[in-house]
Amino acid sequence: MNPTEITDRRLSEVLAKYWICQHCGIVDTNPTRVEPGHRCRLCDRQAEMSSPAYFTSNVLSLIDLMQELYHLKPESALPLPAVEPAKRNGHHLILVILFCTLTEVLFQQLLEECMSRMDLAAKIQDRLLRDNLYMHQRMKRLFPTLTGMTWMDAAKHLGRRQKQNYEKTARFYEQASEVRNEFLHRGGDWVIPGEMPEQCLRQLKPLILLFVDLHNEFVAQSPDRRLKA
Repeated sequence: MNPTEITDRRLSEVLAKYWICQHCGIVDTNPTRVEPGHRCRLCDRQAEMSSPAYFTSNVLSLIDLMQELYHLKPESALPLPAVEPAKRNGHHLILVILFCTLTEVLFQQLLEECMSRMDLAAKIQDRLLRDNLYMHQRMKRLFPTLTGMTWMDAAKHLGRRQKQNYEKTARFYEQASEVRNEFLHRGGDWVIPGEMPEQCLRQLKPLILLFVDLHNEFVAQSPDRRLKA
């Protein structure tokens, strides 16, 4: 499935239809979870009511906005300033920004879930997030503190287990964030790599899978079943 070719339905409906068990917290795509009385495959407990969707509305909206923006015809895009042709890719830049934003929203959600699982008080959670305000701080300091693994090691190990190249997805975020930050710091002196807008859509599926697996590894399961670096 190539997400760049999907135009007849919302991309979020294709990529992000996941539900979470009310008891053990496992996340999967089993549609029967919406039925009251569904028995979880992991904890073998019955749900008293319909299981909620895992991904929040802002995550779904970001995915659908990226899809809509990718398929905008050039004449439908916002007017661009008179600059060199190589730099006239403003709506492609927005795609990159949206991909970075989506990754960072998912990352914060994961951190909050990890902290809640550790029964940290809301004030402590807020302090940890404020003390690690930037994404590189959250990846390099807060994530390892909460999970016992570095961000890249977790992506590599989960990728091997699931036969997914999560390391490539993690590296792509780093590249996309560099492009975004270069624009923010250098103003008009920027160029979007030609393949990056398409890759933003192509990396959506592994990105979603990565954060589902991270949740199931560090939030839903017991500590003795976690990955070992």
